[in-house]
Amino acid sequence: MRVLHLASSFPRSADDHVAPFLLDLARAQVRAGLDVAVLAPHDPGTPRHEWMDGIEVHRFRYAPDRFEQLAYRGGLLGRARTPGGALAVPLFFAAFTAATLRWTVRLRPDVLHAHWWLPAGLCAVSAGRATRTPVLLTLHGSDVHLLRHRPLLRVGSAVIRGAGAVAVISADLQRTLVGRLGVDPERVQVLRMPV
Repeated sequence: MRVLHLASSFPRSADDHVAPFLLDLARAQVRAGLDVAVLAPHDPGTPRHEWMDGIEVHRFRYAPDRFEQLAYRGGLLGRARTPGGALAVPLFFAAFTAATLRWTVRLRPDVLHAHWWLPAGLCAVSAGRATRTPVLLTLHGSDVHLLRHRPLLRVGSAVIRGAGAVAVISADLQRTLVGRLGVDPERVQVLRMPV
């Protein structure tokens, strides 16, 4: 089985402090015999394509190096609130969406596993529909709390409904998601990280 993970951040090296749980999950999947690839944003100084512990990692560009400041520096949402970050957000979404579709077509994964509904889930649901690839959406916490904002609630609800399966990393997040969106509790599975 081939899995393509989509994330707004992924370790830039084996000992990076950014999202190490995603690397742990991918390593465990490789050990279990899965074919694993990752699509994440590029960061200045990182290769566009590399192999990391048996995991095929692809990084999409969304701006010239000096303007790639949204990921890996304290969170996408925080960086998006800065003047330069706000200007880069549309470029980031366009590049992530195009790369998701391109790599889904190229790699032909059996499943797209999106981490956080925004932005990866939004990109995954679009690519999944276009290519008829199932989507597993894992919500990690910060993205669930974004649903408190009415405009994001509408978009987030559509992304969650568009996913074939939804996972959260804790029972508390499951209760929050079910209470806020009225999602059937049976549809939201608790899968702690790392699984």
